[in-house]
Amino acid sequence: MELPRFVLFKSLEINTYLRCTNERQGDLRFVEAEDLSLDVKHEVVIAKCEGGLVHIRCCKTGKYLRRHSEGSASLVVVADDLEEDQSKWYCTLFKPSPYTKDGVNVVLLQYFHRGEWSFLYRNNGGYFRVGEHLQVSKVGLHFIAVDWVLLMIKFLKDADIEVIVSVENRKMRTLPRFVVFRSTHNNKYLCCDEDEPNLLRFNGKDSMSPYSKHEVVMAKRGDGLVHIRCCCTGKFWRRLSEDDHWIVAEADEAEEDLSKWSCTLFWPCYDGKEYGNSVQLQHSQLGENTSLYQNCLTAGKSPHTTTEKVGLIAFDWESLAPKSIQYPSVYEENTYIRGGISDDDISTNIRGGVSDDGINTNVGGGVSLRFSEVAYDLETRFWMFNTKPAK
Repeated sequence: MELPRFVLFKSLEINTYLRCTNERQGDLRFVEAEDLSLDVKHEVVIAKCEGGLVHIRCCKTGKYLRRHSEGSASLVVVADDLEEDQSKWYCTLFKPSPYTKDGVNVVLLQYFHRGEWSFLYRNNGGYFRVGEHLQVSKVGLHFIAVDWVLLMIKFLKDADIEVIVSVENRKMRTLPRFVVFRSTHNNKYLCCDEDEPNLLRFNGKDSMSPYSKHEVVMAKRGDGLVHIRCCCTGKFWRRLSEDDHWIVAEADEAEEDLSKWSCTLFWPCYDGKEYGNSVQLQHSQLGENTSLYQNCLTAGKSPHTTTEKVGLIAFDWESLAPKSIQYPSVYEENTYIRGGISDDDISTNIRGGVSDDGINTNVGGGVSLRFSEVAYDLETRFWMFNTKPAK
């Protein structure tokens, strides 16, 4: 059975949701809660071993679901890492199965316990536990898997807010290591603002400007999430503050703890059809898409009422940069230098001014250089001219 990526587990018999009630101990309990609360939101991570198995992570704490201890039947969200070895008591694998109970489509969850797959259930106190030799008809065994994204879209529509991305198209996509983002809203490039270097604003006209270049860093978690760093400042993207939804380049280090507002994780997914360069970025800690306000990048339930669709187009920066150009010397790789320049090897950065043959260039002050090699530096966007002294 395929579960939604973000899911709420709701008890069939009573109107309660599975919620982390104690962050320090990772206790899980079925209690009354708001369905859009981060406390009840869980992420389903497909297991590498396949077979329909999954890991379940609490979005509030960023911890994975497993048994409390060896021999324990209690389930808690305390695991920092995935574990797919079923012989270990702290294995984090679960098996979801579809089932129909009283005409309602529900899910049964199983955990490998004491050498066999055993059902999970809600006990009388509302706690989540592993049972042994339980019958599928047992009360407390049946859970409704609520798609959090569908719930959010309903909320947005009810609030008369435009829904930007359809659920069926929300598939993860891979971004190039160095990327340039352009908005279809104003056809400008996303830049670290020169006046306010931490602010991300769609105001760039030059795709090759150092302010437009961003680096995509894969998360250590290995599930397709990424960090994005502004190349001109070396800072990672994150929210401006706990109470603010502006996306800024302010973090000195990557942060993968989803329980922290300073989390720097983003989820790149397709915005529309699975071809072309369109992309949607979701802020992983909020679980909500980025949007546009005053040509700046924001995320989450913004207090602003005029947020617009970003319409991101992602370009591979390296494919936009001119290729390196090599020119052979016409004088056996010797360079003749006049005008008082020393006989040492010289590497000179020159903005423009290159003649059509790429060989002779005037550098002001009456100095004339003849170059044996000309190349374009992809990092600095300067033409590099390397010379050798004449023999």
